[in-house]
Amino acid sequence: AIEALLAGATGDEMATAARLLADGGQVVLAARLFGTALAADPANVRALVGRGALLTAPEFAAFEDLLTEGLRALDRAVELAPDDPEARFWRALAAARLGLFDEALADLDHLATLDVPPGLLAEAARLGDEVRAAAEGQ
Repeated sequence: AIEALLAGATGDEMATAARLLADGGQVVLAARLFGTALAADPANVRALVGRGALLTAPEFAAFEDLLTEGLRALDRAVELAPDDPEARFWRALAAARLGLFDEALADLDHLATLDVPPGLLAEAARLGDEVRAAAEGQ
């Protein structure tokens, strides 16, 4: 039904709609719409980041195949746009959730060299502190 409403929409428009659905708690619809956006444009970084962030969220942690797909989407987003702050942040967060602290810190260190919106910069700094503390506690 949602796809019919977005017929003719660009990949970016679909990614924006999917993000709004996810923010509104409609995660299944959001995941489907991110998938539709990627089917239309497999190199759409916004859709890759959105789908990756969604599928690596704690709500999906029990579903290893979805987690793997989410990580692949984030890896692809960083591959396509290595200086995209959101791609770096969400991949760092996913890595941190999986205990991959070195990988998370590498993304956060790269993120610190970029022009980042203040809100995202603050979140990245908080995440960096948490990751460093967790890494020291290993």
